[in-house]
Amino acid sequence: MPNNPRPLPPGPPPRTPSSVDEIDRAIVDALVADARLPNIQIARAVGIAESTCIGRVRSLLSRGILTGFTARVNRAKLGYPIEAMIAVRLAGTDRRRVDEFGEHVSRLPGVLAAYNVSGADDFLVHLVAQSPDTLRGVVLDHLSGHPGVVHVQTSLIFRTHEGRRSLPAPTSPAGADPGDFPEAGMPPGRVSGGAVSAPPRCRRSCRAGTGGAGPRATTPGPDS
Repeated sequence: MPNNPRPLPPGPPPRTPSSVDEIDRAIVDALVADARLPNIQIARAVGIAESTCIGRVRSLLSRGILTGFTARVNRAKLGYPIEAMIAVRLAGTDRRRVDEFGEHVSRLPGVLAAYNVSGADDFLVHLVAQSPDTLRGVVLDHLSGHPGVVHVQTSLIFRTHEGRRSLPAPTSPAGADPGDFPEAGMPPGRVSGGAVSAPPRCRRSCRAGTGGAGPRATTPGPDS
């Protein structure tokens, strides 16, 4: 053996795996459709072992892809039949003033969200109220009367037409290696009657490893 062996040539740079694959997307679709879905049902729909499934859910939580589990409520039956979107325009676009107003309005009772937007207006405030008088009080006392506010326009929401809550997989950027984005172009898990079907490739690649399911995992949900 030579004392000074010839150094090996450098290998190819390591490929960074996609942060979200089709299995992750199928799990997310299942939880978006029903956040109380037991782990065993998610695992069966996606085609992976229960222990793998709960590990995937925990990984999605730790990476900030799943940010929590919430309940959808009927606000009118809770005493808030009035819903509105209010456009607010500020005097100037000073960053400090914009941030302060955002913090102020997000703490108001009944405000569901405050969106800092581009265009003629600076904020869209989504809120609910118990009555027209309550809504009027919020607008006059906390929005139009707030320092720096120069324009307020209130639009009542008559009906909400909800879109699909699941997101399609993004396409690969132009010129990218398709192998860098294994989920690109793959159909996401499809929701039908509360059940989620995994993409075909997901089922083929994962079922072979489901023989030893391991201990039964707990149900992912608000208390997990």
